[in-house]
Amino acid sequence: MPKVTIVIPSLNVQPYIRECLDSVVHQTLTDLEIFCVDAGSTDGTLEIEQEYERQDSRVRILEDTAHSTGYAKNLGIDLAASGYVAIVEPDDYIAEDMMEKLYDAAVRYDLDMVKGNYRSFLGEGKARLFAEKAVSLCGEDYEKVIDPRSDNRYFGWDMYTWTGLYRKSFLEVYGIRHNESGGAAFQDVGFWFQTFCYARRIMLLRDYFYHYRRDNPNASVNNPNRTFVMCEEYRFVKERISRDSRIWERVLPAYYHALFRSYFVTYERLDRALRPDFVKRFYAEMREGYEQGAVCRELFDAYELDYLDVLLKSGKEFADKLEKQKADMEKKRHDLFDRLESGGDCIIFSAGSHGSNLQILLKTVFGREITAFCDNSPGKQGKKINGVPVLSPQEAAESYPDAIYLIANKQYGLQIKQQLADMEIAGDKILHCRVEELVDGFL
Repeated sequence: MPKVTIVIPSLNVQPYIRECLDSVVHQTLTDLEIFCVDAGSTDGTLEIEQEYERQDSRVRILEDTAHSTGYAKNLGIDLAASGYVAIVEPDDYIAEDMMEKLYDAAVRYDLDMVKGNYRSFLGEGKARLFAEKAVSLCGEDYEKVIDPRSDNRYFGWDMYTWTGLYRKSFLEVYGIRHNESGGAAFQDVGFWFQTFCYARRIMLLRDYFYHYRRDNPNASVNNPNRTFVMCEEYRFVKERISRDSRIWERVLPAYYHALFRSYFVTYERLDRALRPDFVKRFYAEMREGYEQGAVCRELFDAYELDYLDVLLKSGKEFADKLEKQKADMEKKRHDLFDRLESGGDCIIFSAGSHGSNLQILLKTVFGREITAFCDNSPGKQGKKINGVPVLSPQEAAESYPDAIYLIANKQYGLQIKQQLADMEIAGDKILHCRVEELVDGFL
């Protein structure tokens, strides 16, 4: 019996499917079964999958007769002969030790699910750019068994399901399945929410296993015309979870926080002509939760609260605020570039997600290279991000005393500014960059 089943739903991803399948069949954990669930590809994807099926007995092609990514994933879960199931999207790829490390942790700690971190990326070959993404921004959440029922804040972790491995018996006992809505559109949201409602033993590993492509033009996330698909996903969640009033009452604050985050991102991606109708729905649903006393402000960060308070007053005011933010973003971007236009060395202080996003913005939008990153974490020093070295602050200050330093750390910006000043970096050479106000749609 295989140890892990990997489900790959696919439809016309010929440019990407070979890299995906190579990363899966070459896993260090070899006791696998691999389901390619194809929805009728006509661009050569199916032929490539058939090639792998002929060469590797672990690969099996299944047919997605419903043309629904949710159906495809459910089919793979239903037919899995293993104890654990993973989802890999066909335009992504995974580290060769992902399944081995996740499976070892799942068995050792008797976990319902286990997740790792991921990197999002753009481009191909040597020009590929990566941004590291942590499932949880709280370091204390890692490498220990957690019961997510103990605190609704765990629903604030990253929503993606493909970062994890799931015990099949856990999914079966609680009837956890994907929404079988048509096409490929956010069905992972409902699955993710169900797992956090019912799981009792979960764990986060610090490794960055999964590689998430952000530049596939045909990805559902890039479709600006899917107006109420996300709303239907939350309706699906509500219908399934509210059947048990005790669980529903417990997770209701998490539901409205998750809904706010998802709708916010959806609104920003919509075609402008579709936004007025969507923001009315957004306002109505959040207002309903607020009047029920189900909107828990403690779950929202300061940035979210700023927009939440405006939305609860008026959908139009929310839309106007976002429009102003976009205009402000363009101005802040160009103000930053004007500071850097004279050339010279540029150092980004922070070798995490914010720092790599800022690097990618400078490179892809303005064609501006940076000299180095610097970071206080010894574990990051000595490494490279997108070919750029990560230095200790002391090394950076000694080697590049006249460089411009861009602080990309949201939590400790003021402390870092003082740290640089203490190392005699001139005040006019230190810029505190709020990356969320510069990058349009984080990588």
